[in-house]
Amino acid sequence: LHPAVLRIIRETVRAAHTQGIPVAMCGEMAGEPIHTQLLIGMGIDSLSMNAVSLPRVKKIVRATRLADAQQLAAAIGQFSTAWEVEEFVKNEMARRFPGLLERAAAVGPASG
Repeated sequence: LHPAVLRIIRETVRAAHTQGIPVAMCGEMAGEPIHTQLLIGMGIDSLSMNAVSLPRVKKIVRATRLADAQQLAAAIGQFSTAWEVEEFVKNEMARRFPGLLERAAAVGPASG
């Protein structure tokens, strides 16, 4: 969640979309429910993850308004460290999806 890495992702999405190319993300970040709205707000078109992560991520995707996700993604521009971004995203997702963090901790990390 380092701001420089997030800027690279955002610029990659922007450049790809300018050329009509969809952008997919796969791996742990894509399967982490806490990051779902951020990735949608940054313009990621599809997420690929392990089967364990699907139900929680799908629930968030279905409950997400694009404008809210874009607002979340825009807000992270004010931070200069990965820790600040992570804390902001965790707090926002806890506010937007009460109980999400507790359920994620009970299930364990998305990767296993």
